[in-house]
Amino acid sequence: MISVKDVSKSYKDIRVLSDVALTIDEGEILALVGETGSGKTTLAYLIAGTIKPDCGEIIVRGRMVVDINRKEFLKTVGIVYQSPRDSISHRFTVFEAIAEPLHIHGEFDDTSPGRIKDALREVQLPVDEYFLQKYPHELSGGELQRVAIARALILAPDMLIADESTSFLDPSVQAKVLRLLLDLQNERGISMLFVTHDIGVARKVSDRIAVLHDGRIVENAPAHRVIANPEHQYTKQLIGVAKGKTDVVV
Repeated sequence: MISVKDVSKSYKDIRVLSDVALTIDEGEILALVGETGSGKTTLAYLIAGTIKPDCGEIIVRGRMVVDINRKEFLKTVGIVYQSPRDSISHRFTVFEAIAEPLHIHGEFDDTSPGRIKDALREVQLPVDEYFLQKYPHELSGGELQRVAIARALILAPDMLIADESTSFLDPSVQAKVLRLLLDLQNERGISMLFVTHDIGVARKVSDRIAVLHDGRIVENAPAHRVIANPEHQYTKQLIGVAKGKTDVVV
């Protein structure tokens, strides 16, 4: 699905990523794990096409991202940002927030209200007019994150990037959103890049874990193998931190 080849990225004189190589298979959930400042969000944004690498290649199904029409690419890869209160305009109602991608891509038509309601049902939210006309400040954190997920899925992408999309939620809501993402991935068969600082959560939701440290991939293996037999000292530290936390039941 996605192939990242020797990608590097700097902001001014600060090197954030160095020669990163990574693949994501069709239908696979890859967890990208690392602490704040490790470069994982930058890598997620590079894969999402929102920023460009300084060098290296990002290939989607055999085609360079730079050679893919922007609208076509955005229908292939959807992204759920860490904070929906920042990514969704406070001026939009629930209906308008989910409809925005359809308007941008010229796909809003008479069938769109039905598509929007179907997307809300998929993320287990109400579809009545009262809820559709609510604004972000009227929603709970969990409800707003589900709206953000529905918005990311409205164009039926083949891959979803979830960038720390549950980190700001309390444990009980986090577990529900994680379960929702897993159910959606299973039903749609989409690929998923799940970005998180919590390797314990990564273990529960992913097929494979890639550990990013100081801008480099230091571990990349099936999730059960990374947890049971970590090779890099940094991965061992992350697992030690995770063991000291209250577990999230998904």
